[in-house]
Amino acid sequence: MHDDEFRKPILVNEYEQVVDTKLAKLCERYGARLLIKVGLKEVLPINGSGLDDEDFSYALMAHFDFVLADETGRALLAVEFDGRRHRSDPKQRRRDEKKNRICEHFFLPLIRAGAPWLREADHRTLLEWIIEIWFEHRRLCDQKDAMDEEDWDGDPPEFDPDDFDYTTAYATREEGLQIFAPLDAFREARERIGRWYWSRLGRVEYRGWYQEAEEGHHVGLLALEVEPGAWLTGVGQADLRGLYLWSLTGVDPPTVAQDIALLDLSRQLAEWDRGRAVAISREGLDAMSAGMTRGELTWFAHPARHELMSFTRDHLRRSGVDVDDPRVMRHLRRCFSDDDEERELALTGEDDWWEPW
Repeated sequence: MHDDEFRKPILVNEYEQVVDTKLAKLCERYGARLLIKVGLKEVLPINGSGLDDEDFSYALMAHFDFVLADETGRALLAVEFDGRRHRSDPKQRRRDEKKNRICEHFFLPLIRAGAPWLREADHRTLLEWIIEIWFEHRRLCDQKDAMDEEDWDGDPPEFDPDDFDYTTAYATREEGLQIFAPLDAFREARERIGRWYWSRLGRVEYRGWYQEAEEGHHVGLLALEVEPGAWLTGVGQADLRGLYLWSLTGVDPPTVAQDIALLDLSRQLAEWDRGRAVAISREGLDAMSAGMTRGELTWFAHPARHELMSFTRDHLRRSGVDVDDPRVMRHLRRCFSDDDEERELALTGEDDWWEPW
């Protein structure tokens, strides 16, 4: 008999093991420490803290699945992995509410991640992405705080953290050579949908809705008209209640929910192009979006000029225009030129390329 037969596994399921691996890599990158199954009383100064009796008793017994700490061991961020029981079991939901209140009381950011947060966005899972966003925003705040000190003599901050926007921000990494990595994990989805949309010259519709669910998380719904009266939809959910209040100035939960829906819509569109996706009717879309707030909080990418020119040329060819005619090519180049004078010449109609048609 081996001694390990008397030991229980700390990570009880495959999802927790995956989270552990992902978080360990992030902690290594940002110089943080990863702590597993740590009691709340070991992380938070609960004695004499003003917690009511119910929450205080719970804090004595409960633990965090994961804690990201600084080099001194002080907690920076907690991560809970929530399985299905956290949504369906009333007792478990009450325990979760207690933990949420306790973290809010001590201003400890808390991420609640379920299996959907382990889906790939680009090269990152959604969980990796949101934690990377948190670390990068925190780095900017530290830069600003340091600059406010009288003895500051370093470089100015890259930009004010109050202006933080993950769709345009980049993370700076030192990995042999300096690397500027985009923080927008939804760029590939934006580009796929953008290319498809603009290849139809913007003649199809794109719509969005959002909603705060009764459980407290946000839901995003996006729809793309792929044929007249036929719509593909993407749905996303984001629960940032334990994170949004304290740190992510540039992260709006309904927008994140729609960005996650953008991933779903991109996958649906890829399946549609392969003939494997089923669109819904306008009536089905109305039923699906009933009770939600109308509005597009996120958008797909706008193609480069050369891509727009290619889309337009293909459309003209399908319409019977001889796109190989030098006059047509000259006009197209002027329309999509980077030169303002060339574009103005095309718009004023001074060249007569269209007369034969």
